[in-house]
Amino acid sequence: RPLSMKRRKADMSHFRTTSALISNCARHFGNAKEGSTAVSAAVAIPVVAAFIAGGISYSSGLATRSNMQNAIDAAVLAGATELQGGNPIAMANRSFAGIIGATARSGASDIQARFRVEDSVVYGEASGVAHIAMGGLVGLGSFDLGVRSAATLETINVCVLGLNSFDKDRKSTRLNSSH
Repeated sequence: RPLSMKRRKADMSHFRTTSALISNCARHFGNAKEGSTAVSAAVAIPVVAAFIAGGISYSSGLATRSNMQNAIDAAVLAGATELQGGNPIAMANRSFAGIIGATARSGASDIQARFRVEDSVVYGEASGVAHIAMGGLVGLGSFDLGVRSAATLETINVCVLGLNSFDKDRKSTRLNSSH
């Protein structure tokens, strides 16, 4: 019997030692700062990456809007050239379709252009939807694009007087070289 009591005491001392060890580890774990950088980085990196991806997608949408504006400007100018006897709306539609191409369509969907002629002015409007990758996480998965333009054909009488001083110098050079 005395032997079993010793064994129980030894088992209890081991328990106390283990309990103290766990308590000591827990206390040090709460005060430890070595791993906090890794935990902070693990939380921050995905958030920062999502904002960067969203920013890139948003700027791509703005570039698409700029391409749409250039295309609608060129289309109404092309349509204006047809105001005297041609079909300005058909010319504007062909021009817009040719210019907008795959570049703007890759950054947006549902791109549509409408043209009309009023009082010798060709008006054009284009619209589309730009999609933002990762934008759904912050509630902005897409945004509407819209551009407008107008053009008319004007004729202006111009008189141009040009002087070319180079010809004068050429004659004097020839004279000097012949002597």
